[in-house]
Amino acid sequence: MSEVTRLLIAGTFPAAHNMIEIVRRRTIDIVGMIVIAGIIVSIAATFISGDPKLLLVRESFVTGALGLLALSSFAWRRPLMFYIARQMVAGQDAALIAGFDALGERPNGRHMFQVITLVWAVGWLAEFALRLLMVETLTVSTVLAVSPFVFTGINLAIFAWMFSYVRRMRHATMDVR
Repeated sequence: MSEVTRLLIAGTFPAAHNMIEIVRRRTIDIVGMIVIAGIIVSIAATFISGDPKLLLVRESFVTGALGLLALSSFAWRRPLMFYIARQMVAGQDAALIAGFDALGERPNGRHMFQVITLVWAVGWLAEFALRLLMVETLTVSTVLAVSPFVFTGINLAIFAWMFSYVRRMRHATMDVR
């Protein structure tokens, strides 16, 4: 089975789930949309070239795109990580959504989500740039062996920083939840 076929099959389940959620709840699952975008980017990259270097970088196209999206979200009413956090924390609960929206209106809440979004954007773009550098300077087998640890390490470091930062912000303001 070709890689494109496997990607298409893998993408049907999250795509179907998102479509059901859109119809049933009239909402879009942000994380699900990111997964679908990643699958689409992977399929497009596979169609563009069979070059092993491109195939090694394709996983990071999503993180690079997310980094750019996060940076562009500073032009939105609220930055990207506000919306992701709200969906993860509040789900479909109207009261929790209202509370989260109120947090996003406070100056300290806005600042917190701007900082978090900026850190994730820089981290995602750094991961993409590092992957490009690795693909250009290392062997294919080395990139395959090392890249999952690099990706995981970067994400774990950002998560650890983010949880610590939110905890510090809560202690500093005592009214941020």
